[in-house]
Amino acid sequence: IYELANKVDADIYNKFWDVKERISTVYAMGDLEGEMFGLSYRGNVGVQAIHTDQTGGGYIIDRARCVGNTAQTCPAQRITDGDKYWDVLPSLNLSFDLKNDQMLRLGLAKVVSRANMDDLRAGQGFGLATQGVSVLTGGGGNPQLKPFRAKAFDLSYEKYFGNKGYVSAAAFYKKLDTYILRAPRAFDYAPFVTPTTPLPLTGPFAGSTMGLFTQPTNAEGGNIHGWELAANLPFSMLTPYLDGFGVMVNHSDTKSGIDLPEIGFANVAGDSVRIPLPGLSRKVTNLRLYYEKAGFQIAAAARKRSSFLGQVSDFQDNQQLTFIKGETIVDLQASYEIQSGWLKGVSLYAQAQNWNNAPFLEFTTDENNPSNRVDYGRTYHFGASYKF
Repeated sequence: IYELANKVDADIYNKFWDVKERISTVYAMGDLEGEMFGLSYRGNVGVQAIHTDQTGGGYIIDRARCVGNTAQTCPAQRITDGDKYWDVLPSLNLSFDLKNDQMLRLGLAKVVSRANMDDLRAGQGFGLATQGVSVLTGGGGNPQLKPFRAKAFDLSYEKYFGNKGYVSAAAFYKKLDTYILRAPRAFDYAPFVTPTTPLPLTGPFAGSTMGLFTQPTNAEGGNIHGWELAANLPFSMLTPYLDGFGVMVNHSDTKSGIDLPEIGFANVAGDSVRIPLPGLSRKVTNLRLYYEKAGFQIAAAARKRSSFLGQVSDFQDNQQLTFIKGETIVDLQASYEIQSGWLKGVSLYAQAQNWNNAPFLEFTTDENNPSNRVDYGRTYHFGASYKF
């Protein structure tokens, strides 16, 4: 008979967390149809009322008291916290018929995007930082964290040609009422220190339980805005000899900005520093060449994005901000659906993702001098499906 010996340490406790969310939604929607400024329109208007009840659990660890890998040599305190709140989200969508296969679309809405689960954990860890200024530092989750909240405005123009062809132009603006950032803030560790917890002996924090604590928090003062052009052009519009061939292309230009407190940066003067929203490239272009006819679907697609500020996981699975170099990724795919006979409805397909073997590159100041490189290689998929 073997008994599993539990192993614990500060990093294990940091990942030993639980989150519970109960989300209730009440909504109402009505269809709209009529005429405005001499143009007929269709659309809808509605509202959602969303109640969220969230609870996060975890452990507080004083790293100075964690000297082993058992519960006795690495004591921890179980904590739970949470919050309850409402979000009221109205929305309006209208489509105006401009005649001659032209449409103008308008969208207004309040929207939310929820935090990552690990951001809602209650676990915390702290210890004495000895490099630079001697001060207590720590980090953890935030069970009272609210979601991203924004007001969104979208406007687009569309012109259609036949069954598949179209061109469109769109503009968008999102005012971020709240967003989620990770930055250090002043924090008093008095409720969690013990007589064995070492405190700073020198410097401005000598003998003080005040320190810095890094956790996800809600902030204000951000926006996203930009434009997008798109087109789908079947070559049959030029000549019937190219029936089935076509090209799809779109390009977007997105600007964003959020304010982070300057305490999270070195050599920054002022109360805050403005950065782009993580994960968004300024320019993104997609190109797809295709042939679709008689059951065949063959396509080559390329996506090009400019360099951007991203978030990656470090060796402890903590999210860190880093610059990521722009890339171009090429994908290929081919499929055939049997059109007749007893095998009608059977499809065979093959795909090659990242066919050009583009690497993932991180950099600090110069995108031509990457600080980290990951080669994911090509990925191939082969399969079959049947629909009836």
